[in-house]
Amino acid sequence: MQLSTLFLSLVLPLLASAGPITVESGTDASSSLVIRDLATGEPESFKNATLLGVDIFGPMPDDYEVVGEGLNKAEPGSKSWAWLRAQIDMSPEDVPAHRRAEVEKRQSGRSVTVNAYTGYDCFGTNFFSDPTSYNVHYYHSVLRFTSFGIGGRNLGSREQLDFSNFQGNDACGLWIATRTFSPVGCNGQVGRSFACWRLWLN
Repeated sequence: MQLSTLFLSLVLPLLASAGPITVESGTDASSSLVIRDLATGEPESFKNATLLGVDIFGPMPDDYEVVGEGLNKAEPGSKSWAWLRAQIDMSPEDVPAHRRAEVEKRQSGRSVTVNAYTGYDCFGTNFFSDPTSYNVHYYHSVLRFTSFGIGGRNLGSREQLDFSNFQGNDACGLWIATRTFSPVGCNGQVGRSFACWRLWLN
C-alpha cells in the first residue's frame, strides 16, 4: 500500500466522524484565527477543554510547570494548556451572560499574557508569561518557538511586542520582528522562529 493511500485510510474515517469545522479570521493581517464547529459555532478549543473537564470561564488550572522567572510551561493534553488555548480563542460573544461578570472581573486591569508555541498556529508546547511585565526578556535557553498567541487583552496603543533570536549565546541578541495592536487570539508566525520576547511602551 502506498504511503498516501495509507494516510487517507487512517485520516478519512476520523474526519468523517468529526463535526464539520470552519476557519474564522478577521479582515486584516493582525486578526486572529479561530477554528469553529460549523454546526454549533463553538471554537474547537472550547470542546477540547470541556472533554478534559476544564471550566474555561473560571480560573486557570494549576497543572503547568514554572520553568524560570516569570516563564511557565503547559504541555498539550494538560488542563492548563486547554484553558490557555481556549482563552486566546474567546470573544465576548462566546461568554454566556451568567458568566460574563466573572470573566470581565478576571480580565479587567490585567496584563497581557503572551503564549509562545513550539508548533504552528498555536499548537505544541506552550511557554507563557502571565503576567507579562514591561521591559523583561522572556526566553528559553534551548527551544525555539514557531507561533504566538495573546491572552487577557489586546495590545494597547503604545505597547510593542518584540521577538528576538539567538546571537551567539544571547537568546535575545538578534531582533527579528515587532508586533503592535495584536488582538487577543492566535496571531500565528512572526516570519521565522524566535527564542525571546519583550513587551514595552514606545
